[in-house]
Amino acid sequence: MDTAYHVLSDGAKINDFEISDFVFTDPIVIECPKGDMEEIEIGDLDKYINDLKKCDMLLVYTGFSKYRFSETERYTKKAPGFSLKSAEYIVNNFPNIRCIGMDLQGVENVIVGEKNNFSVHKMLLGSSPKYLLIEDMNLDPAAGKKLKRVFVAPVRMIGTEASPVTIIAEI
Repeated sequence: MDTAYHVLSDGAKINDFEISDFVFTDPIVIECPKGDMEEIEIGDLDKYINDLKKCDMLLVYTGFSKYRFSETERYTKKAPGFSLKSAEYIVNNFPNIRCIGMDLQGVENVIVGEKNNFSVHKMLLGSSPKYLLIEDMNLDPAAGKKLKRVFVAPVRMIGTEASPVTIIAEI
């Protein structure tokens, strides 16, 4: 899980969050199949516009996580990610969303992110002091299911920008 301090020197750290910030009562899982280096675009999100308007946690299942253990280099270097336009679209149109999780190594492809000064990370994490990103999730058990609530339990170390988390979803 990344917090704003991950990319912004004055951003929130893990301990700046209250326990209630890690409970999500309107989570959704959307399916957005993507291949090597493909970006999640506005059109991919628009299919779910009514759900996005009311959700507080967006989980994006691309299916790319199938390469995590079998093709590690592909999973890390050729991963899909959000486009900057789709990140802006989320920030500008869906104020209830305060956490995005995905079955990708990162919210943006690491090679593209380095070239663009991690603009997608900065767009999302800088949109609110309490915004969270959860990367590298195993969403297979949640794909195609309706979630009632999600509880996220980070390791709360003082002064940290990111943390491993345990996630429990009520289906």
